[in-house]
Amino acid sequence: MKVDRLVSIILILLDKKRIGAQELADMFEVSPGTIYRDIDAINMAGIPVRSTPGVGGFEIMQEYKMDKKFFRLMTFLLFCWVFPVFQA
Repeated sequence: MKVDRLVSIILILLDKKRIGAQELADMFEVSPGTIYRDIDAINMAGIPVRSTPGVGGFEIMQEYKMDKKFFRLMTFLLFCWVFPVFQA
């Protein structure tokens, strides 16, 4: 499910300094193109993920501060992922 993957990518980016599209694609068994679209969706959601040409990989901008509302949303989404019985 795309939401699960997006939440997982955000958590991975928060945990690691930088990770490449191919490594993420291998983790989630999707194409690198899917990962690029997911990164675009994360950016559109207001989380500034950047890639550096030549260096490779994605990272959340160091200056970015997470809002507490974001963590409540993440907790809710993870809860729905772990306990899918609550989904309609």
